[in-house]
Amino acid sequence: MESKVARRAARLLAAALAVGALVTAIPGLGLARMVEAVTGYAEFGYAPEQCAIKTTSARAINGDPVRVCQYDFNTTSAFFGGHEGWPLLDSSAEFHFSLPDAGITFAACCEGDDVFPAFSTPAFGPVVAGDPLSGASTSTAIHNGTKYADVVETARVRGTGADGYTLTYAVTNTSGAPLRLRPLVDMTGYGYYPPAMSATAGPRILTLRSADAGGVVTLGESAVDGSPAPTSYTGGAYEEIWEYDDPSGPPLDNTFHPMSDELWGYETRAALAWPIQTLAAGATGRWSVNVGLGQPREVQLKARAGEPQAGGTLTVDASVIDERGVAGGQLRWLASGRTDATEGVATLDAAGRAALTLPVGDGGTYVVAWYDVNRNDEVDIDEAVNYGEIWATPRPGVDPTPTPSPIPTAEPDDEPVPTATPTPNPIVRATPTPPAAAPPAAVRPTSALVSIAFKRTYKVKGCASKTVQLQLKAGTKVLVKRNVKLSKKCQANTTFRVERSKLGSAKKVTIQLKFKGKTKRYTLSVPAQQLSRTASAQSAVCAASLKSGGGCNSSGAESAALCKLSAARALPGRTIRSLSGSGRIAAAGRCAE
Repeated sequence: MESKVARRAARLLAAALAVGALVTAIPGLGLARMVEAVTGYAEFGYAPEQCAIKTTSARAINGDPVRVCQYDFNTTSAFFGGHEGWPLLDSSAEFHFSLPDAGITFAACCEGDDVFPAFSTPAFGPVVAGDPLSGASTSTAIHNGTKYADVVETARVRGTGADGYTLTYAVTNTSGAPLRLRPLVDMTGYGYYPPAMSATAGPRILTLRSADAGGVVTLGESAVDGSPAPTSYTGGAYEEIWEYDDPSGPPLDNTFHPMSDELWGYETRAALAWPIQTLAAGATGRWSVNVGLGQPREVQLKARAGEPQAGGTLTVDASVIDERGVAGGQLRWLASGRTDATEGVATLDAAGRAALTLPVGDGGTYVVAWYDVNRNDEVDIDEAVNYGEIWATPRPGVDPTPTPSPIPTAEPDDEPVPTATPTPNPIVRATPTPPAAAPPAAVRPTSALVSIAFKRTYKVKGCASKTVQLQLKAGTKVLVKRNVKLSKKCQANTTFRVERSKLGSAKKVTIQLKFKGKTKRYTLSVPAQQLSRTASAQSAVCAASLKSGGGCNSSGAESAALCKLSAARALPGRTIRSLSGSGRIAAAGRCAE
């Protein structure tokens, strides 16, 4: 029979996967092998050497400690060298400019259409040594055979002690005629959930602060290269600020719009904009912003040299960063092997460091460590977490834990990272003054919002410049109204979010599309209630436990749904009995009290 600690291991590893946002699935992250040998190895969280992506897709400018990454999709982000790239690499700056007379807006990223064309793929120039270090990327604003402008982004980052970088966008009018344009720079949010946004004036600075990940990102005005100050700002869900990015859109409204907890941090934006101005043919305009960074919460683990031996122990050095304080804090860990699990706790010193002595099993041992700020013995959404695995060759006669699946690693670096000084400097991380302490954020339960995706083709002449009216209806009741622009392929693509309570018992909804007096109706199914991110990850771990003949606990309002999903994944075709409240997923494939 599985032990209480083993059952707890499955639950905590699930929570770690959810709170850790499935590190191996996040673009640019993976696991780096810290110790590797013939008989065993240990691997834990990954601190990238460059930008956690192929060097053909991004260029690193290493100011030590701030590493700026310019990407080939015309966005720029940064993080602190020697630390994990996520979540700061999610927060990227992107340049746009609208041309009201041409009816288009050039955007930095992704495939464009007839209203929002994309810049060309940039060409990276050399990194220029000095303090600050600088590097430029050049792209072109060209659409339907008309070349409107060349755009050069110059990133500058200083050396030791820096906590940010500067971006300057130089736009040269190549159209052969005066060009009216409105420049805009937006910054993507970061963290698991939408960050809190705030603004100050004189100088204008927008601050994004994640309650669950810690740290901070700021986007502010800069006078570098003679840039004028931006005159307006906005922020919120990306889809909600599209209207301001429209070629004929209104000025930014100096407002931060409400954001649903259904959104990830990277689905939000904060933006600064300048007023419309006219560039003469051949003239160049320059607009600059400052980006500031504060290190998010983090647990780093590093195995000491030596090959792990089955039946022995492995010493792992841990370090913790948390703006709420680390001295005397508790770093909890759990190591789960073939038949059972071991857990422990270490007390952090004033610098946030501790040494962990972990057991080494036969085969694979899975490890999770988290900074238990509130000392509730659980992995909470606002607590830093890291995890990994230890592998040791099984002793003779011992049935080992199955060999772990290969874990993707970062792409190998194929070029050195330029540094700001000729000699290496110790890593110095920014330590901005922390805000007043806020109560820890709890893991959120299943959301009451239902997401209904709608993507349909509506063929009309010149569709890419047309707007259709959509209504989401349950019976005769109109729940949501929305205007949507058609893409160049005549597609209306949007996602409605509505409270489940407003749908009642409805299994179907109607989407009504109107255009110039014509109406079309589409019927869609209402999605079944979904598990929260934490429970969804937990179900995967529970399913794995069931497949191997074990079980795991579930509790709370999502227990019944989690039981069903886990057992269905592991033991399809078995009878499943669901219940509310707390329960245990038994090896027999049913949810039992």
